[in-house]
Amino acid sequence: RMAWRDSRTSRNKLALFSSSIVLGIAALAAIGSLGKNLEQAIEEQAKALLGADLVVNSRDAFTPDEEEWLRGLGGEQSREVSFSSMIFFRRTEGTRLVQVRALGGAFPYYGKLETEPASAAEDFRHGKGALVEDTLLQQFHAEIGDDIRIGKLTTRVVGRLEKVPGETVALSTVAPRVYISLEDLPRTG
Repeated sequence: RMAWRDSRTSRNKLALFSSSIVLGIAALAAIGSLGKNLEQAIEEQAKALLGADLVVNSRDAFTPDEEEWLRGLGGEQSREVSFSSMIFFRRTEGTRLVQVRALGGAFPYYGKLETEPASAAEDFRHGKGALVEDTLLQQFHAEIGDDIRIGKLTTRVVGRLEKVPGETVALSTVAPRVYISLEDLPRTG
């Protein structure tokens, strides 16, 4: 009662002070909740964003000791050799700088390569041709089944590459991606 009586002359100040405290606590709770939700969403989607549990990159070839260490990690493993090269479309006689990815193994382990037709994601792995990014096919008016040449390798387009887990579309603007089987890599020269 005494506090209520003393507050008669400054109730507006008391209301402002109380409101400030309530809003401050609400803001802190909201920020904490947002952070927790963001952390949980990233944790749930991290594997699909990366496509695997672990990725090891090197600009140089692995030494025999490094190869042995990697094999010692166990689990299912994939290998990718990536390099820039020119692609030649035989039918339209167009050429373009591309990022060639020679892939061996079952990568991606989480998510999937989105291709048209869907079977192309498996066909290229067995040396039946190459996956070529959709924007590149549109640029050169190329179609599935057309012959392409990468270095000394002449193969055919088995499908359109539409999406790869963990990669953004921005990467393809500099050098569109072309996937071939790791077994075909030596034939490119």
